[in-house]
Amino acid sequence: MNTLVTWTLKQEDGTTYLHLEQTGFEKEDQAFNGAKHGWAKMGEELKKVLEEM
Repeated sequence: MNTLVTWTLKQEDGTTYLHLEQTGFEKEDQAFNGAKHGWAKMGEELKKVLEEM
């Protein structure tokens, strides 16, 4: 399976926003749901790290 992860940073009014998109899934199967869960978890971890900076 080939997927593509794209990270986009956007700065607006002194705030930086991160958008993450992973494409290439053919259907919403176990791989799709695993990636969805994994990215949500990692996003929360990233938020914690950034808050400590």
